[in-house]
Amino acid sequence: MNFSEQRGQSILFYLGLFNKKYLSAKFFSPRMAAMRFFSPAKCGLVLSCFLFSGISLPAETESGIALESVLKEAQERSRRDALLAIERDLRAIYVSLAEPGIPDLERSRRLAPIAARYENHLKRYPDDAEAFVLYAKFLRDGGDDAGAADYFEKARKLQPDWAVVHQQLAAIAAERGDGLKAFPLMKRAAELEPGQAVYQLQFGELITAFRDALLKNGTFETREAADAAMQNAFRAARALAPRSPEVAVRYAESFYDVEKPEWQAALEAWNVAQRTLAEALQDHAETAESTLMRGTLELHRARAYAELGNCDASEKILGGIADERLAYSCARIRKIIIEKRKLSTNKE
Repeated sequence: MNFSEQRGQSILFYLGLFNKKYLSAKFFSPRMAAMRFFSPAKCGLVLSCFLFSGISLPAETESGIALESVLKEAQERSRRDALLAIERDLRAIYVSLAEPGIPDLERSRRLAPIAARYENHLKRYPDDAEAFVLYAKFLRDGGDDAGAADYFEKARKLQPDWAVVHQQLAAIAAERGDGLKAFPLMKRAAELEPGQAVYQLQFGELITAFRDALLKNGTFETREAADAAMQNAFRAARALAPRSPEVAVRYAESFYDVEKPEWQAALEAWNVAQRTLAEALQDHAETAESTLMRGTLELHRARAYAELGNCDASEKILGGIADERLAYSCARIRKIIIEKRKLSTNKE
Protein backbone atom coordinates (compact mmCIF):
# COMPACT_ATOMS: atom_id res chain seq x y z
CA MET A 1 0.00 0.00 0.00
CA ASN A 2 1.09 3.53 -0.73
CA PHE A 3 1.55 5.31 2.61
CA SER A 4 0.38 8.59 1.07
CA GLU A 5 -2.98 7.17 0.11
CA GLN A 6 -4.75 9.61 2.36
CA ARG A 7 -3.14 12.65 0.85
CA GLY A 8 -5.93 13.24 -1.65
CA GLN A 9 -8.58 13.24 1.04
CA SER A 10 -9.43 16.25 3.15
CA ILE A 11 -7.76 16.32 6.54
CA LEU A 12 -11.04 17.74 7.76
CA PHE A 13 -12.56 14.29 7.25
CA TYR A 14 -9.93 12.54 9.34
CA LEU A 15 -9.98 15.01 12.18
CA GLY A 16 -13.76 15.19 12.28
CA LEU A 17 -13.41 18.67 13.66
CA PHE A 18 -15.85 20.52 11.45
CA ASN A 19 -19.56 19.97 11.23
CA LYS A 20 -20.76 19.16 7.71
CA LYS A 21 -22.86 22.29 7.67
CA TYR A 22 -19.71 24.38 7.41
CA LEU A 23 -18.81 22.75 4.12
CA SER A 24 -21.86 24.18 2.39
CA ALA A 25 -22.20 27.44 4.29
CA LYS A 26 -20.97 30.84 3.17
CA PHE A 27 -17.66 30.71 4.91
CA PHE A 28 -16.41 34.24 5.41
CA SER A 29 -19.24 36.04 7.19
CA PRO A 30 -18.74 39.84 6.99
CA ARG A 31 -20.16 40.14 10.50
CA MET A 32 -17.62 37.73 11.89
CA ALA A 33 -14.84 39.39 9.94
CA ALA A 34 -15.80 42.75 11.41
CA MET A 35 -15.69 41.37 14.94
CA ARG A 36 -11.97 40.77 14.64
CA PHE A 37 -11.32 44.49 14.94
CA PHE A 38 -13.38 45.13 18.05
CA SER A 39 -11.54 45.51 21.34
CA PRO A 40 -13.13 44.38 24.64
CA ALA A 41 -13.23 48.05 25.66
CA LYS A 42 -15.86 48.77 23.02
CA CYS A 43 -18.41 46.66 24.85
CA GLY A 44 -21.48 48.34 23.45
CA LEU A 45 -20.35 47.87 19.87
CA VAL A 46 -19.34 44.29 20.58
CA LEU A 47 -22.66 43.41 22.19
CA SER A 48 -24.69 44.96 19.39
CA CYS A 49 -22.65 43.00 16.91
CA PHE A 50 -23.30 39.74 18.79
CA LEU A 51 -27.01 40.46 18.90
CA PHE A 52 -27.02 41.17 15.19
CA SER A 53 -25.17 37.96 14.44
CA GLY A 54 -27.60 35.85 16.43
CA ILE A 55 -25.19 34.78 19.19
CA SER A 56 -27.10 34.31 22.43
CA LEU A 57 -25.71 35.96 25.55
CA PRO A 58 -25.89 34.65 29.10
CA ALA A 59 -27.89 36.57 31.63
CA GLU A 60 -24.70 37.76 33.34
CA THR A 61 -23.54 39.78 30.33
CA GLU A 62 -22.36 42.56 32.56
CA SER A 63 -19.87 40.26 34.26
CA GLY A 64 -16.36 40.14 32.89
CA ILE A 65 -16.34 36.35 32.89
CA ALA A 66 -19.42 36.06 30.72
CA LEU A 67 -18.15 38.68 28.28
CA GLU A 68 -14.80 36.93 28.02
CA SER A 69 -16.59 33.68 27.20
CA VAL A 70 -18.61 35.35 24.45
CA LEU A 71 -15.52 36.95 22.98
CA LYS A 72 -13.73 33.62 22.90
CA GLU A 73 -16.69 32.06 21.14
CA ALA A 74 -16.64 34.80 18.51
CA GLN A 75 -12.90 34.43 18.00
CA GLU A 76 -13.25 30.66 17.57
CA ARG A 77 -15.99 31.10 14.99
CA SER A 78 -13.91 33.67 13.18
CA ARG A 79 -10.93 31.32 13.16
CA ARG A 80 -12.95 28.46 11.74
CA ASP A 81 -14.62 30.63 9.14
CA ALA A 82 -11.26 31.93 7.96
CA LEU A 83 -9.75 28.45 7.78
CA LEU A 84 -12.72 27.00 5.95
CA ALA A 85 -12.61 29.88 3.49
CA ILE A 86 -9.03 28.94 2.61
CA GLU A 87 -10.05 25.31 2.15
CA ARG A 88 -13.01 26.32 -0.02
CA ASP A 89 -10.85 28.44 -2.30
CA LEU A 90 -8.16 25.75 -2.44
CA ARG A 91 -10.69 23.18 -3.62
CA ALA A 92 -11.86 25.55 -6.32
CA ILE A 93 -8.27 25.99 -7.50
CA TYR A 94 -7.72 22.23 -7.54
CA VAL A 95 -10.82 21.87 -9.72
CA SER A 96 -9.45 24.45 -12.15
CA LEU A 97 -6.07 22.69 -12.22
CA ALA A 98 -7.71 19.43 -13.25
CA GLU A 99 -7.94 20.80 -16.79
CA PRO A 100 -5.31 19.21 -19.07
CA GLY A 101 -2.32 21.11 -20.39
CA ILE A 102 -1.81 23.60 -17.55
CA PRO A 103 1.93 24.47 -17.29
CA ASP A 104 3.70 23.96 -13.97
CA LEU A 105 4.45 27.67 -13.74
CA GLU A 106 0.76 28.49 -14.01
CA ARG A 107 -0.09 25.89 -11.39
CA SER A 108 2.40 27.45 -9.01
CA ARG A 109 1.03 30.91 -9.71
CA ARG A 110 -2.53 29.87 -8.83
CA LEU A 111 -1.52 28.08 -5.66
CA ALA A 112 0.87 30.72 -4.31
CA PRO A 113 -1.86 32.90 -2.72
CA ILE A 114 -3.09 29.89 -0.73
CA ALA A 115 0.31 29.44 0.87
CA ALA A 116 0.39 33.11 1.76
CA ARG A 117 -3.07 32.90 3.32
CA TYR A 118 -2.07 29.92 5.45
CA GLU A 119 1.04 31.78 6.59
CA ASN A 120 -0.99 34.86 7.52
CA HIS A 121 -3.58 32.74 9.29
CA LEU A 122 -0.90 31.07 11.41
CA LYS A 123 0.57 34.43 12.33
CA ARG A 124 -2.79 35.46 13.66
CA TYR A 125 -3.56 32.07 15.25
CA PRO A 126 -0.16 30.59 16.20
CA ASP A 127 -1.79 27.83 18.25
CA ASP A 128 -4.17 26.65 15.53
CA ALA A 129 -3.28 22.96 15.22
CA GLU A 130 -5.91 22.44 12.52
CA ALA A 131 -4.28 25.08 10.37
CA PHE A 132 -0.86 23.50 10.82
CA VAL A 133 -2.26 20.16 9.65
CA LEU A 134 -4.07 21.64 6.67
CA TYR A 135 -1.07 23.70 5.60
CA ALA A 136 1.17 20.65 5.98
CA LYS A 137 -1.21 18.66 3.79
CA PHE A 138 -1.15 21.47 1.22
CA LEU A 139 2.66 21.41 1.16
CA ARG A 140 2.70 17.61 0.93
CA ASP A 141 0.31 17.68 -2.01
CA GLY A 142 2.75 20.06 -3.67
CA GLY A 143 5.71 17.74 -3.12
CA ASP A 144 7.32 19.64 -0.24
CA ASP A 145 7.56 16.75 2.21
CA ALA A 146 10.27 18.44 4.27
CA GLY A 147 8.14 21.54 4.79
CA ALA A 148 5.09 19.39 5.47
CA ALA A 149 6.95 17.40 8.12
CA ASP A 150 7.90 20.62 9.92
CA TYR A 151 4.30 21.77 10.13
CA PHE A 152 3.01 18.32 11.12
CA GLU A 153 5.55 18.37 13.95
CA LYS A 154 4.25 21.76 15.08
CA ALA A 155 0.73 20.36 15.06
CA ARG A 156 1.91 17.35 17.08
CA LYS A 157 3.34 19.62 19.78
CA LEU A 158 -0.02 21.35 20.08
CA GLN A 159 -2.14 18.20 19.77
CA PRO A 160 -0.03 15.15 20.64
CA ASP A 161 -3.08 12.87 20.56
CA TRP A 162 -4.20 13.51 17.00
CA ALA A 163 -3.69 10.19 15.22
CA VAL A 164 -3.67 11.72 11.75
CA VAL A 165 -0.57 13.76 12.57
CA HIS A 166 1.34 10.66 13.63
CA GLN A 167 0.10 8.82 10.55
CA GLN A 168 1.22 11.55 8.17
CA LEU A 169 4.65 11.82 9.79
CA ALA A 170 4.96 8.02 9.55
CA ALA A 171 4.02 8.15 5.88
CA ILE A 172 6.67 10.77 5.14
CA ALA A 173 9.33 8.79 7.00
CA ALA A 174 8.35 5.54 5.30
CA GLU A 175 8.46 7.09 1.85
CA ARG A 176 11.97 8.31 2.66
CA GLY A 177 12.91 4.74 3.54
CA ASP A 178 13.22 5.42 7.26
CA GLY A 179 11.16 2.57 8.65
CA LEU A 180 12.71 2.86 12.11
CA LYS A 181 11.39 6.40 12.46
CA ALA A 182 8.06 5.53 10.87
CA PHE A 183 7.33 2.52 13.08
CA PRO A 184 6.67 4.25 16.44
CA LEU A 185 4.69 6.99 14.70
CA MET A 186 2.40 4.57 12.88
CA LYS A 187 2.10 2.41 15.97
CA ARG A 188 1.02 5.47 17.95
CA ALA A 189 -1.57 6.42 15.33
CA ALA A 190 -3.07 2.93 15.53
CA GLU A 191 -3.11 3.13 19.33
CA LEU A 192 -4.75 6.55 19.40
CA GLU A 193 -7.55 5.50 17.05
CA PRO A 194 -7.80 1.71 17.32
CA GLY A 195 -11.17 1.80 15.60
CA GLN A 196 -9.75 3.10 12.30
CA ALA A 197 -9.12 0.25 9.86
CA VAL A 198 -6.80 2.35 7.70
CA TYR A 199 -4.32 2.86 10.54
CA GLN A 200 -4.24 -0.86 11.34
CA LEU A 201 -3.81 -1.64 7.66
CA GLN A 202 -0.94 0.80 7.24
CA PHE A 203 0.72 -0.45 10.43
CA GLY A 204 0.69 -3.96 9.01
CA GLU A 205 2.07 -2.73 5.69
CA LEU A 206 4.86 -0.86 7.45
CA ILE A 207 5.95 -3.93 9.41
CA THR A 208 5.94 -5.96 6.19
CA ALA A 209 8.01 -3.40 4.30
CA PHE A 210 10.61 -2.78 7.03
CA ARG A 211 10.62 -6.13 8.81
CA ASP A 212 14.34 -6.78 8.32
CA ALA A 213 15.36 -3.37 9.68
CA LEU A 214 12.99 -3.73 12.63
CA LEU A 215 14.50 -7.14 13.43
CA LYS A 216 18.02 -5.83 13.10
CA ASN A 217 17.52 -2.94 15.52
CA GLY A 218 15.69 -5.10 18.05
CA THR A 219 12.19 -3.70 17.69
CA PHE A 220 11.20 -7.33 17.24
CA GLU A 221 13.32 -10.01 18.84
CA THR A 222 12.26 -12.78 16.47
CA ARG A 223 10.80 -13.20 13.00
CA GLU A 224 7.86 -14.95 14.60
CA ALA A 225 7.12 -11.87 16.72
CA ALA A 226 7.29 -9.59 13.70
CA ASP A 227 5.01 -11.87 11.70
CA ALA A 228 2.52 -12.02 14.56
CA ALA A 229 2.42 -8.21 14.90
CA MET A 230 1.95 -7.80 11.17
CA GLN A 231 -0.88 -10.32 10.96
CA ASN A 232 -2.56 -8.96 14.09
CA ALA A 233 -2.71 -5.53 12.44
CA PHE A 234 -4.22 -6.89 9.22
CA ARG A 235 -6.66 -9.05 11.19
CA ALA A 236 -7.75 -6.02 13.20
CA ALA A 237 -8.24 -4.05 9.98
CA ARG A 238 -10.45 -6.79 8.57
CA ALA A 239 -12.55 -6.85 11.74
CA LEU A 240 -13.00 -3.08 11.53
CA ALA A 241 -13.87 -3.11 7.82
CA PRO A 242 -15.75 -6.40 7.36
CA ARG A 243 -17.33 -5.34 4.07
CA SER A 244 -14.10 -4.35 2.36
CA PRO A 245 -12.83 -6.95 -0.14
CA GLU A 246 -9.48 -5.15 -0.33
CA VAL A 247 -8.89 -5.44 3.42
CA ALA A 248 -10.05 -9.07 3.51
CA VAL A 249 -7.69 -9.91 0.65
CA ARG A 250 -4.76 -8.15 2.31
CA TYR A 251 -5.19 -10.14 5.48
CA ALA A 252 -5.35 -13.37 3.48
CA GLU A 253 -2.24 -12.36 1.53
CA SER A 254 -0.36 -11.87 4.78
CA PHE A 255 -0.02 -15.64 5.08
CA TYR A 256 2.40 -15.48 2.15
CA ASP A 257 4.49 -12.92 4.04
CA VAL A 258 5.10 -15.00 7.17
CA GLU A 259 7.95 -17.42 7.66
CA LYS A 260 5.70 -20.33 8.68
CA PRO A 261 2.24 -20.05 7.12
CA GLU A 262 -0.72 -21.69 8.80
CA TRP A 263 -2.45 -22.95 5.69
CA GLN A 264 -5.73 -23.87 7.36
CA ALA A 265 -6.05 -20.32 8.68
CA ALA A 266 -5.03 -19.04 5.26
CA LEU A 267 -7.78 -21.09 3.60
CA GLU A 268 -10.34 -19.69 6.01
CA ALA A 269 -9.09 -16.16 5.29
CA TRP A 270 -9.41 -16.70 1.54
CA ASN A 271 -12.92 -18.09 2.02
CA VAL A 272 -13.87 -14.92 3.89
CA ALA A 273 -12.30 -12.78 1.15
CA GLN A 274 -14.26 -14.69 -1.48
CA ARG A 275 -17.56 -14.15 0.33
CA THR A 276 -16.78 -10.48 0.94
CA LEU A 277 -16.05 -9.94 -2.75
CA ALA A 278 -19.21 -11.79 -3.79
CA GLU A 279 -21.30 -9.55 -1.52
CA ALA A 280 -19.62 -6.43 -2.88
CA LEU A 281 -20.29 -7.45 -6.49
CA GLN A 282 -23.78 -8.88 -6.12
CA ASP A 283 -25.53 -5.72 -7.34
CA HIS A 284 -23.13 -5.11 -10.22
CA ALA A 285 -23.01 -6.53 -13.72
CA GLU A 286 -20.21 -8.98 -14.37
CA THR A 287 -17.22 -7.48 -16.17
CA ALA A 288 -13.86 -8.74 -17.35
CA GLU A 289 -12.30 -7.17 -14.27
CA SER A 290 -14.74 -8.74 -11.80
CA THR A 291 -14.31 -12.13 -13.49
CA LEU A 292 -10.56 -11.81 -13.05
CA MET A 293 -10.99 -10.86 -9.39
CA ARG A 294 -13.22 -13.85 -8.69
CA GLY A 295 -10.83 -16.19 -10.51
CA THR A 296 -7.84 -14.84 -8.62
CA LEU A 297 -9.44 -15.56 -5.27
CA GLU A 298 -10.29 -19.06 -6.44
CA LEU A 299 -6.61 -19.54 -7.30
CA HIS A 300 -5.60 -18.61 -3.79
CA ARG A 301 -8.12 -21.05 -2.34
CA ALA A 302 -6.76 -23.76 -4.62
CA ARG A 303 -3.22 -22.95 -3.46
CA ALA A 304 -4.24 -23.25 0.20
CA TYR A 305 -5.93 -26.59 -0.41
CA ALA A 306 -2.84 -27.85 -2.24
CA GLU A 307 -0.54 -26.79 0.59
CA LEU A 308 -2.81 -28.63 3.03
CA GLY A 309 -2.48 -31.76 0.92
CA ASN A 310 -6.11 -31.74 -0.21
CA CYS A 311 -5.15 -32.10 -3.85
CA ASP A 312 -8.57 -33.24 -5.05
CA ALA A 313 -10.25 -30.08 -3.71
CA SER A 314 -7.52 -27.97 -5.27
CA GLU A 315 -7.89 -29.60 -8.68
CA LYS A 316 -11.66 -29.21 -8.55
CA ILE A 317 -11.29 -25.46 -8.07
CA LEU A 318 -8.70 -25.20 -10.83
CA GLY A 319 -11.02 -27.08 -13.18
CA GLY A 320 -13.60 -24.34 -12.77
CA ILE A 321 -11.25 -21.51 -13.73
CA ALA A 322 -11.58 -20.82 -17.46
CA ASP A 323 -10.02 -17.35 -17.64
CA GLU A 324 -6.96 -17.58 -19.90
CA ARG A 325 -5.34 -14.72 -18.02
CA LEU A 326 -4.94 -17.07 -15.06
CA ALA A 327 -3.62 -20.06 -17.01
CA TYR A 328 -0.01 -19.58 -15.94
CA SER A 329 -0.95 -19.34 -12.25
CA CYS A 330 -3.11 -22.44 -12.55
CA ALA A 331 -0.13 -24.32 -14.00
CA ARG A 332 2.05 -23.29 -11.06
CA ILE A 333 -0.48 -24.59 -8.56
CA ARG A 334 -0.75 -27.87 -10.46
CA LYS A 335 3.01 -28.25 -9.97
CA ILE A 336 2.47 -27.91 -6.22
CA ILE A 337 -0.21 -30.59 -6.44
CA ILE A 338 2.18 -32.92 -8.24
CA GLU A 339 4.87 -32.39 -5.59
CA LYS A 340 2.41 -32.97 -2.76
CA ARG A 341 1.24 -36.22 -4.32
CA LYS A 342 4.82 -37.40 -4.76
CA LEU A 343 5.51 -36.73 -1.09
CA SER A 344 2.34 -38.58 -0.12
CA THR A 345 3.34 -41.57 -2.26
CA ASN A 346 6.86 -41.67 -0.77
CA LYS A 347 5.46 -41.70 2.77
CA GLU A 348 3.27 -44.66 1.90
